[in-house]
Amino acid sequence: MKPWIKAVFSATVLAATLAGCGGDQGADGSRDAAQMQSSNAMLKTAAVAAQFEVVELGKVAETRISRTVYEYTYRVSIRNNGVSGAANVLAELLAVPAGTTIIDGTVAAGSIGAGATATPTDVIVLRIDRTQPFDLASLSWKITASDVQQLAPAKPAEVVVLPLADIGVPDDVDKVTVAGAVTDVLLKDGTLRFSTPGDTGAPQQAEFTLSGPNGTTVLSLPILTERPREPLLHVEPRDDGSVPENPPSLQVGGLGPNNSIDGNTLSFKLAGSPSTDLADDSDGLVIGAKNTAVSLKSYWTYDPVSTTFTISGSKLQQLMAALPAGALTVSLNFVSKDGEFASSYEFLAIRQGAKVAGKLVAPGGAPVTTLAGKKILLRGYNNHLRLVAPVDANGQFSFDNVIPDTYQLTLNDLENPNVVSASAIILANTTTANVSLTYTLNKTVQKAAMAAGPAHSFVASTLTQDGTAPAARDVPTARAQSGGVFAPTAGGAQTFSATAAAQNATITTPISYQVAKGTQNVGVKITVYTAEYPDYTTQQSQYNDTWSYSVTGLPNKVLSASGSVNQSHFTQGTITKTDCVDVSTQTKEGPITIGGAVSATNIGDSALATVTTVELTTGCVGLRVTAAKFVSPNKDAHPVLQPIKLQGNLSGPYLSTQLTGTDSTHTLPLEIEFSPADAKITEVNISVSPNGGNPQFAADNLLNQTHTMSKGKIKLSGVSLPAFAGAKTSGKVAVTVRIKGTVEDTEVTSNPQEGGQVSFNSDSAFTPLYLANNEAGLGARRYGSRDPGGDSWATQQTITWLQSRAYRFDDISGMHVTQTSTGRSILGHSGHSDGQQIDLRYADGQGGYSDALGGQGDGAAIQQMFNAARQEVVSNAANKPKLAGLQAWITANRALLDAEAPAASTRVIYIGPSFIKLALVDGKFSISPNLPIPGVPAWTKPARVQIDAAHLSHWHLSMTAAP
Repeated sequence: MKPWIKAVFSATVLAATLAGCGGDQGADGSRDAAQMQSSNAMLKTAAVAAQFEVVELGKVAETRISRTVYEYTYRVSIRNNGVSGAANVLAELLAVPAGTTIIDGTVAAGSIGAGATATPTDVIVLRIDRTQPFDLASLSWKITASDVQQLAPAKPAEVVVLPLADIGVPDDVDKVTVAGAVTDVLLKDGTLRFSTPGDTGAPQQAEFTLSGPNGTTVLSLPILTERPREPLLHVEPRDDGSVPENPPSLQVGGLGPNNSIDGNTLSFKLAGSPSTDLADDSDGLVIGAKNTAVSLKSYWTYDPVSTTFTISGSKLQQLMAALPAGALTVSLNFVSKDGEFASSYEFLAIRQGAKVAGKLVAPGGAPVTTLAGKKILLRGYNNHLRLVAPVDANGQFSFDNVIPDTYQLTLNDLENPNVVSASAIILANTTTANVSLTYTLNKTVQKAAMAAGPAHSFVASTLTQDGTAPAARDVPTARAQSGGVFAPTAGGAQTFSATAAAQNATITTPISYQVAKGTQNVGVKITVYTAEYPDYTTQQSQYNDTWSYSVTGLPNKVLSASGSVNQSHFTQGTITKTDCVDVSTQTKEGPITIGGAVSATNIGDSALATVTTVELTTGCVGLRVTAAKFVSPNKDAHPVLQPIKLQGNLSGPYLSTQLTGTDSTHTLPLEIEFSPADAKITEVNISVSPNGGNPQFAADNLLNQTHTMSKGKIKLSGVSLPAFAGAKTSGKVAVTVRIKGTVEDTEVTSNPQEGGQVSFNSDSAFTPLYLANNEAGLGARRYGSRDPGGDSWATQQTITWLQSRAYRFDDISGMHVTQTSTGRSILGHSGHSDGQQIDLRYADGQGGYSDALGGQGDGAAIQQMFNAARQEVVSNAANKPKLAGLQAWITANRALLDAEAPAASTRVIYIGPSFIKLALVDGKFSISPNLPIPGVPAWTKPARVQIDAAHLSHWHLSMTAAP
């Protein structure tokens, strides 16, 4: 990575008027009008010929320090007057009038787009002696920024199109170079276009340098892994907040690309283990689809000299035959015989998958030989496998180890982004698959198509494989309408539609729309309908139809997206997006052509079609939300909504939904785009609803929260969601925004049926979390202290599980599954970021789950009972009440674990080491010397029960309990 190119801008801003500091009157009951003008607590600045300008101070608070000295807290509004956006904006108050002291004079404003104004939550604090003249001319600022823009993270194996205006880059840049993980990049139509590499299992980085007449801007792009390769050490805090020190590292050998288990000798070496006596009590668990699990204990052998477990030879072949196909989670638990050492690790893996051979063909079936060096991007919708393969001189490409899933395959054509794209399903027992993609964008084919007249739908892909297809459904196969290109209406509107037809064959309709010279705007309406809703999308069935669209040729943007109906249509049968694009500059000299394509694929069978439609027109009416999305991290630099560590957490996104009240502890950044761009927006309302087609909006105006507004855009840096009493559901929820304002002095409101659904990383259906602490019968069963923002955010299924049992519980998840920058839950855990993991007190052996014998203080009372019972046995006391108590405690907890471990929803259970392990598992006071607990035989621990260092005070349950 080459060094960052940085530029620093400074502006000295002189205040013109300070309108009142507020506070009580002076000792004489009066105010000096020359010093304090009024009480509206605003500071306006004169225009300054600099990139940055402090345009307003808003008083937040005041505190009387003495009879004449007051302390004032202000929010600072900063405008970027430059031609490009700026990152890491920092405002520093350098000078103040005599009698004024700077208590806190630095404000971190983050990123500010070109022409935008930001009012960060950060504040300044001034202490003012009101007996001194307040010389406003002495109030001056230094504002600095870097032109290195930190782009929002991208995902692997995607074509990305970024409007230059959205990333703070002047539209006159004419050159781009790239370094790092990205190799394909293009500047076109006011956008930066590139394709990201395949997933390596580790974060990647790219750096773009854009140059033009106004200088150079550097963009830094993080590319996040969807399937991390490294094992994650499970580290939990003890009751006193400490964590185990110097845990050994796990070295895994024998895995192939993407952590594939493909027949090579597997080894698990525990480097730095404090104990070598690990053979008897260590175990591993491989968890696959539908929560099926295979224990590794009977397959591996142990070498105490190297502290390595190995699976090889015939045992490896037996394991390969036993493993479920597809995506796997491997959970390893290393435990010493005496229980004094225990350590747990998790990593993601895949069972050896299918070989997928592909080819690009012309409409007549001939191979395409002009695309050598291009790439095919493969993206899995459910298991997040993302791969990239080169196209050779014969138009062929291939992928190895493709696990069962529904996939989108896209040519990385940056001139026509996401236009050549099709879907394929890989079945569970497939070993070989063949796919063909039809390529129609070469000039010869396009010329012939134009001569033949308006384009019609065609089969864009075919798929064959040796796996067994799903059973046919007893449902109607009739479709709403056939796809194609429909003749323009009298108003100039034209519709392009693709209707899914034959099983596993992508149907594509090209877009070609003529825009006349002098046209002001092009209106776009995109609709995706599926008959799979609600019966099959809400079941997350294997009939996971796909859709895609790409509208190209528009200035400053490409409208493109793809998805599968299980993800996009959980809450509604139809989704709609609208846009209005100003094309006046492009049509000034002559007509233009809008291109692209729409596609739909029936996955699994030929029934219940999905239909993708794009309608284009040369006029725009009304106010509309053209895009809305949550972003991460939040203003406190905390990742939200989606766990960034998927080892030990189930993928989201998750949204904490308040049924009553509001809480601003952990907020969500929200960005909204609207048209017309010059509309004056006065109100933003939000809905969280199980029915995306019928949103129920809260009355709260989000513009009362901190935000910035620029042409066509609203950015809310930290949204506190209002309460939604009607949003409780065991399914998923849709989030929708509605805006109100004026267009040419006429009051208007956006139509939520025409757009406004909020997405996060392309997902538009959120798993809702509710505060279990507030649910009937649960609040009184909490133990431990409470965390800000709530620490019992849970799925409705988790809450139902708790209500069906008498257990006492502590942490589940933080609000919006907020995490630290390293991926630990904001509550301090390795996991606990999916609303489906619970810390619970042990059974006390007396019919309940009381604190002391439930584990409080890292199991202090349990250990005391354990030691006292041991003394009774060693001394052969006549009466042994402590032994009886220990026996009852062991019986109750073994019964509890025997009941919960086999449940279909249980992923893994953790219990404590040391005396907890000795008592529960071994039925002994000690291993050496051998001292059994009378009346307590050894216990065959269920494979899903693992022993972990920080669970003396509680047992932990991870479930699959989400829609």
